[in-house]
Amino acid sequence: MADFLLLIALLSVAAGLGAALCYALRPFPVVAPPPCFVLRDDHIARIVHEANRAYCISLGDFSHRSWQNTSPEIRATTIRGVRYLRANPSATPEQMHENWKRDKVAQGWRYGPKKCAEAKTHPCIVPYCELPTEQRFKDYLFSAIVRLTVAASGR
Repeated sequence: MADFLLLIALLSVAAGLGAALCYALRPFPVVAPPPCFVLRDDHIARIVHEANRAYCISLGDFSHRSWQNTSPEIRATTIRGVRYLRANPSATPEQMHENWKRDKVAQGWRYGPKKCAEAKTHPCIVPYCELPTEQRFKDYLFSAIVRLTVAASGR
C-alpha cells in the first residue's frame, strides 16, 4: 500500500510541476495559469484503471487486464465512475462503492466468492462495511486520482 501512497504523491507533484511549467511558459500578461492539457473522462478512467490494476497486482491479484485489453463493459463502468465523482465531488468512498455496486448489479452481476466474468460474480458486491481494508483502499485511490487529474487539467 505504501507504493500507492507514493504513486499518489508523485502524481500530485507532477500535476504541480505541469501547472508551474504552463505558468512559466505563458504569454504575458496572464492573470491565472491556463490548463496545460485537457483530460477527457475516458483518459482519466484509463489512468484510474491502470493504477487499480497495479494495486491489485501488488496484492497478488493478476485478474485485471490492461485498459486496451479489458472489456468494453469494464471500460464503461470505470468511465461512469469518473463521471459520478465529477458530478458528486464530495462523494465518500462508501458512496462511490455503492454507486459501483449499483452499476454492476444493473449489468447483471451478483455476489460470488470469486470474481468470474462469465458467471458475472464478484466478491465485492457487498455493503462497503463488509469489504476488506485493501478493497476499501481502491475507492480512496480512485477518488484521489480522479480529483487530482481533474484539478490538473483545469476542468
